[in-house]
Amino acid sequence: MRRMASKTWIAIALATALAGAVVGVSADDKISQNGKEITSGPFKGTKVSPSGTISIVFEPHEHCSVCSKIVFIQVVRRTSVCAEGSWLLPGGVPFPLMPSAITPTWAYKDKVTIPSEGKSVDFLEGEKDPYYNGDDPEDGAAKPKENAPGKQQQGYKENPVRRATMRDTPNIPVPDGADRVILDFETAAFCAEGPDRGHFFGTVNWRYDRGKGEQASVTIRSASSVTGPPDLEFLILDEQANVVGDFRMYSMGAAGQPSQNFFDALNKWLDHYNFTFPGTVFGLPVPKELPEGPPPEWWGGYFDDVLGPWVIVQCPGVARKNVGFSVVPLPPEELIEDRQLESLGLRASGLPRWIDAADWDELSLFDWESLFVLPIVMTLTYTDAEVEGLHEETVGMGIFDWETGSYTTDGIRIHSRDTDENRITFSTRRLGILALVGSPTD
Repeated sequence: MRRMASKTWIAIALATALAGAVVGVSADDKISQNGKEITSGPFKGTKVSPSGTISIVFEPHEHCSVCSKIVFIQVVRRTSVCAEGSWLLPGGVPFPLMPSAITPTWAYKDKVTIPSEGKSVDFLEGEKDPYYNGDDPEDGAAKPKENAPGKQQQGYKENPVRRATMRDTPNIPVPDGADRVILDFETAAFCAEGPDRGHFFGTVNWRYDRGKGEQASVTIRSASSVTGPPDLEFLILDEQANVVGDFRMYSMGAAGQPSQNFFDALNKWLDHYNFTFPGTVFGLPVPKELPEGPPPEWWGGYFDDVLGPWVIVQCPGVARKNVGFSVVPLPPEELIEDRQLESLGLRASGLPRWIDAADWDELSLFDWESLFVLPIVMTLTYTDAEVEGLHEETVGMGIFDWETGSYTTDGIRIHSRDTDENRITFSTRRLGILALVGSPTD
């Protein structure tokens, strides 16, 4: 009951703090009638050559936040069509393709592909990031301060600005047993470095279509870029609901923001490769230790004048609603005993924290899926006492699942552990009671 009272109070505080949020404006870049060139807007100069190569250009503009590294992330949906159909699939209906069905050398892409839709991040084997023109040697891209004419290049919005560019020539054959192959691409311009990293600045949707015995056709289907400031806010709150950090985000569906399909594929790639996706970083002070005795009438006063280690929070650049986010320490007795976890040879020990998020529009609380489209990255500092009884090198994070009555690591990825500094970095898609979990020493 203490937590619910506190969370409701936090939601009310958000309504006041966010009352002046600005709503962005939506508009599209213009495309030529034949679908071969974008003729105006930040993607102006994007075009398809007679040979089927698409060259995508993004020019940073006044509505882009300051960014020292603009890259592209590309998601592709692969389908095939059989004209006559079969007992299983009617003729003319697109059927999702796994990458290995197109060419066996793409089998490595299967593990990050959503089978029911044939979609995944477009990447090459060995890459360390999901960027099409990132820092991997396979990308062959010029970095922001590197002058390399003729190469793909990363852009930036500083003084001066430089456009980001990329090229793609699909040249995909029609798979055996099919009459047509269709690849739908969604390519997003993304800020990977800078003070407001994590923002998406625009998207281009284009299609590769090839029938058996035909020349491939590449057409630009739509383009959209941001035309106003971000319309949502991500507020970092301390234990008394004071705002200690403020980061603007774009809402799903706003101009220039990728689709849900895009984020589904990106999240699958991030999960598999355990990549720490960029976002704006804030530090959140939390109490180091809790006084003894019963809690006062309202939750926040329980922690007066007990400031201690920082929680480092990395905020995503796009969300569904305005967000107020807090990490509230809990008394040690709130660490729930978990016999199911112990049956797996693990134990929850120390660092009880309540990860909380609220949407101020409705003055109510939501789960992760109703607020966020990308994981939140956090770095927590713990004490030696909080890992007592655990092999520290095995320590991870668990979120208590009220339905199963057990801690779970589902939706949590551990990025790094620093046992010398007592620090752990992880990303989460779950909210609730968090605890350190690891193998017991006894």
